Amino acid sequence: MTDLNYFHGGNLRVLAEKAHCSPSDLLDFSINLNPFGPPPGLFQAYFHAFDAISPYPDPHGERLCEKLEQTWGLESGSVLAGNGAGEILSLIPKIFSFKRAVIPVPAYLEYERVCRMEKMEILRYPLLPENDFLLNLQAFE
Repeated sequence: MTDLNYFHGGNLRVLAEKAHCSPSDLLDFSINLNPFGPPPGLFQAYFHAFDAISPYPDPHGERLCEKLEQTWGLESGSVLAGNGAGEILSLIPKIFSFKRAVIPVPAYLEYERVCRMEKMEILRYPLLPENDFLLNLQAFE
């Protein structure tokens, strides 16, 4: 049986079976996706740039980081590229030596998994359906 505290989200069929409902009845906050879909023009930009993709990208993203730093006028070494959100999230507690995390829930499951791996104290802050799952900054403080 899957430990529901540590499984990867997005498997709406299994979750719907457990909840005795249809997958279309569920809102999935366990994966980090835009609920509105891709922005207008993204597919056209992707296919336009597809021919320019090199056989193997720079594995550490140095050229990307340099270009972003130049574009935004940032100090050299201030941009970090990673292989997806999971890799970047796993680096944050290591870089900053955090001891505690406050995680608004429902949320992307990787937040809590990464904090547990770093043995951080985890405080959950529930986002309520009656507030459209919005973070109330005054109550949060």
